[in-house]
Amino acid sequence: MKKYSIILVLAIASLQLNAQERLWKVNWDMNAPVGQTAEFIDNYSFRGFSIEGNWFVVDHLSLGINFSWGLFYENTGKISENIANNNAVVTGTQKRYNNFTPIMFNAKYHFGDWPVRPYIGFGFGPAWNETVKNIGLYQVYNKNWLFAIAPEVGILIPFIDNFGLNLSAKYQQGFWKDGQDLQTFTISVGFVFGDL
Repeated sequence: MKKYSIILVLAIASLQLNAQERLWKVNWDMNAPVGQTAEFIDNYSFRGFSIEGNWFVVDHLSLGINFSWGLFYENTGKISENIANNNAVVTGTQKRYNNFTPIMFNAKYHFGDWPVRPYIGFGFGPAWNETVKNIGLYQVYNKNWLFAIAPEVGILIPFIDNFGLNLSAKYQQGFWKDGQDLQTFTISVGFVFGDL
């Protein structure tokens, strides 16, 4: 994974960085489960990343797309649970996973032309969500597409021309018709390339 991350960073850095009006971000995402997601898995996760491109349409407003991936994991220890519409009870150690991949279209407002540039944003789009519960040889597996939204705040800290640090926080909410929503709070730390 580390090798692929380095290749990805170098590939993005090799883009035409002197071109105005665009930003590219590569982030490490740390996720905290919230709401229904925390009911299924309540462990904080350091397993996540995101890639984002933004293009300025006017001086301080950009439109873009964000692809991210995150994984939650929890070992519950020995518990009992009703299954098969409450017709059976299974007792054992559960290993739970929640794997989510949002693809967000976003709009961001970047404040001022200061050396440090705060921004606010809002994203929306589809999110792929998989939940897996392993109990010995028994497995419960759910997968579905959700419609998701993600309000965000962040700050860009330039190091040199066309290169800097991105720090951001966002709340991701995915909606599904059966009420099994995806809810996470994400802290992102990464590099930004382009028109800072």
